[in-house]
Amino acid sequence: MEGIERLALGSFAGVISDIRMPGSVNGSEVHDWIRVHRPELQQRMILMSGDTANSKTQALLANSGIPFIEKPFRLEQLISMVESTFGKP
Repeated sequence: MEGIERLALGSFAGVISDIRMPGSVNGSEVHDWIRVHRPELQQRMILMSGDTANSKTQALLANSGIPFIEKPFRLEQLISMVESTFGKP
């Protein structure tokens, strides 16, 4: 929830979110919030998860088209995905 609160107030180059998080908000809900409230960030979002066998995770990835990186990943993989999704600094 804190992430969404920050997204509502700040300026960001992009968003990286885990799909399954403890608490009341998950990555799918973050994506839905961005689509409605910050649509300019919709094309600059990366999802991550270590639980790709979960049917909800599979459905989100199949239906959203959001770039995805599977945990565990190497730092170089994340940097490459950030550069291709958000643009190079």
